[in-house]
Amino acid sequence: MKCYQVGRLHKIRISGLTLALTVFTLALTACGLIKKDDTNAYQTLWRFQSQYIRIEPSEQSASNSSSNDHPVTLAAAQIRTMLAAIQAQLPGKSSFITGRKSVEVFSEDDLEDLGEVLSQGLARAGPDQDIVIFKAGYHRTGAASLPEKRGSAARVFYRDGHLNLIFGELLAPYSETADPRLDPVQQGSRVKPATFQAEIVTTPVVELLDGRPDWVVLNQQALDSPGDTEERTAAPVATATTEGAEQQALRRRVDKLEKQLEVERQQQEPEVIAPAPSVQNSEVSNDKSLEVTAETRLVMLKHLLERGLIPEEVYRERVEKILDEEL
Repeated sequence: MKCYQVGRLHKIRISGLTLALTVFTLALTACGLIKKDDTNAYQTLWRFQSQYIRIEPSEQSASNSSSNDHPVTLAAAQIRTMLAAIQAQLPGKSSFITGRKSVEVFSEDDLEDLGEVLSQGLARAGPDQDIVIFKAGYHRTGAASLPEKRGSAARVFYRDGHLNLIFGELLAPYSETADPRLDPVQQGSRVKPATFQAEIVTTPVVELLDGRPDWVVLNQQALDSPGDTEERTAAPVATATTEGAEQQALRRRVDKLEKQLEVERQQQEPEVIAPAPSVQNSEVSNDKSLEVTAETRLVMLKHLLERGLIPEEVYRERVEKILDEEL
């Protein structure tokens, strides 16, 4: 009898605690402290780790209160071509030939994802919605430097016949181990201009709105030429599956790396073959070849990991093997 009373009392306490938590949650929701995303206003289009592409309500300022021209149909190839034209200069990064070196804001891998997803997002978004992106990729920031992973965040929308990007972060150093809760991504804003170390390079295609260093307006007409107008206007919105697009991008990336490796190997071959090369020179030549091969293999493994094509365990095992071979 005593055990029955204790069990009954325990159930009453649990039920009371559950009821209290339910009431507390409802109160917070009513006060607006716990927000639930409106499925129509907020739509995640793509996500990988801390990177994302999503639709969300646009912010309006007094000076830029007009609505977006959404929905709009832009082909994925057309978007990739416009985004590929955006370059920036980083402080302290220079080229021996041109002085300061211009770096593509979006890598080839970034463009593959952005072209497909933005094309679908712009066709789905409403006049009062923007597409916000945070994308990180590998960039060569110096003449002889190894690729560095850097990320850019931007608010994207189509208005007055032009694709607009307001950057909140531009080629900022990116770490996969960083906690986004402690260091949140700074998105672009119509209201408050962003400040960053990189400087966008203006061209006939890439213009800055009202002198703002963070607001890019892409002039599509400056890109048009008789040779490629037909391809961009006739290209439909991509219908390939995500898996197929990823595999195609991976094949293109591998092919490019193989071509780069072959060019670098040819450049390392001496123009005049010595009659009897010394053992020391032969070892140096082999070491250079190994360095190129190891670098390429590491980049390819990193790319496979980011695309989810190999597990973390396999990636670490292969990296350790390559490093052991180098040592």
